[in-house]
Amino acid sequence: MNSSTQRSAVPFDDSLVTKFQSSMRERLGLDLRPCQILAAKRLCLGSIAELPTGEGKTVATALAACLHANSNRKVLVVTANDYLAARDAQWMAEMYADLAVSVGVVTNESTLTERREAYRADVTYGTLREFAFDYLKRAIGSRQSDPSAQDLAYGFDSLIIDEADSVLIDEARTPLIITAATGSISPASEACYQWSAAFVQDFDAGIDFVYLQEIDAIALTDAGRRRVFLAKMPEAMKPLTSTEIQHGVERALWVNSKILRDVHYIVDGLHLKLIDEYTGRSFTQRSFGGGIQQAVQAREGIPLTLESQPAAKITIQDFVSKFKCVSGITATAWEDRRELASVYDLAVQRIEPHLPSRRVDYPPCVSCSREEKYERIASETLTRIGKGRAVLVATRTIDQSARLSEHFLAAGIEHNVLSARNPAAEATIIAKAGQTDPKSGHGRVTIATNMAGRGTDIQLDQRVIEAGGLHVIVSEPHAASRIDRQLFGRSGRQGDLGTAQLFCSPDDDILVEAFGIDRVTSIRQAAAKGASDRWLVAQLTRAQRHVARRHRIERARLSAHEAAMNESLIALGFDPHLDPLPSNF
Repeated sequence: MNSSTQRSAVPFDDSLVTKFQSSMRERLGLDLRPCQILAAKRLCLGSIAELPTGEGKTVATALAACLHANSNRKVLVVTANDYLAARDAQWMAEMYADLAVSVGVVTNESTLTERREAYRADVTYGTLREFAFDYLKRAIGSRQSDPSAQDLAYGFDSLIIDEADSVLIDEARTPLIITAATGSISPASEACYQWSAAFVQDFDAGIDFVYLQEIDAIALTDAGRRRVFLAKMPEAMKPLTSTEIQHGVERALWVNSKILRDVHYIVDGLHLKLIDEYTGRSFTQRSFGGGIQQAVQAREGIPLTLESQPAAKITIQDFVSKFKCVSGITATAWEDRRELASVYDLAVQRIEPHLPSRRVDYPPCVSCSREEKYERIASETLTRIGKGRAVLVATRTIDQSARLSEHFLAAGIEHNVLSARNPAAEATIIAKAGQTDPKSGHGRVTIATNMAGRGTDIQLDQRVIEAGGLHVIVSEPHAASRIDRQLFGRSGRQGDLGTAQLFCSPDDDILVEAFGIDRVTSIRQAAAKGASDRWLVAQLTRAQRHVARRHRIERARLSAHEAAMNESLIALGFDPHLDPLPSNF
């Protein structure tokens, strides 16, 4: 955290809380819960409140925002996505009005006029990306003497972050970058991208190329280089040097090894949409850098976009450090409390739920292979819905959701699939995930990536409640254990009955991500020879910790690198946000 930033708490005004309570009772027919009031207090003190899923974080956040605004602070409320920003601002609007607090919202679709009005409000909802990009656009406009740049001004008073762990931890591994096109792609470069994408399809690992894990790179072997330079190439590639051609082939190989369709991105018409691995959501304005975007486009056979270079850049850590008071709320921050304290100077305070949890968490179910695991998930789902339960199955990727859906169809299980392909339906699908299907008479079955349900209440109908509530199946361990915990938290909300269980196998992606294919091969062999379930679960737990540690190191390196680079640029008279070095420097 920037040591020059002096954090300041906000007074907790009991009389304003009473007014908010009265408005909430009149507008929503609800009473403030003690846990919501306590969470709002934590948000006024500049800390992170860990409030269990389903306990009303939206209301607690609105109360805290009113308290900040009452202290003459401009308040930015960060939400997980545009839909939640618009929904929460609209839902709380009448209560804000009752307390003479104005509210606005900024989304990716907001025009300049709409943004101007939103930032003039006392409280503005939006994603951190929108707020940070508007800050960078204002800085670019000021340098270019663009008067409209000041329309994006909002000040750095109070920042309240919903889903704080997702924003401050998961999204903080990469800087926020505004890019500018460097010009058209030369015919030679375009031909190289397209030729390389097709040429590398039958290259063999260990023979034609090797993966350098320590630097996350692909290198051609002598045999691979011979294949490249003995191959017939398009005439358009003649202007390229041998080094440029080799790099193009290695880039195509890296993309084939590391960038997977329906895992890291989806294809929407002639466009790529990147997928956030932690939220499962797609982003239309994100792109891969360093030529990776064009290499993926070439592989998919869609038009190549212009290569680009950074025009402005800021890290989440740097952006957050600019605010006088920062606070956050989430259901899952405890696992990363040390990093939140050391990087952001934010303490995590756990808050007890309004009613004690009655959810039962079953021991992990271990299978010998991924296919066997999918069959057991389908069988478990049939058993649960046969008893009147509703079932939510959480997956890591869109591809896994599709494969599970095929197993469910084969087993005759009616279900809904929620992924980045249909984000507009998220709230509707998740809100009904705890209901009885009127057609089948069974509980509903929902397959969803880990975007499932953040910010959306899962209401159970009476039949599902009487049968034992919602059953959550996490189909594979995620990159962070708190994501598994967040998904478990979709069940047993607000004292409801519910159950949850993790399913796993030696084919799970987290093992390869953590240990590499060679070690995972030995793990799979041990599992095939009858290694105990407890042993395999221990390997998966170790893999999660290994990946989490690697990601912490990446974030720390990014923060240290950016801080050192910023100091150097400032010493040279440059603006570290507006004069970033090229991404491949």
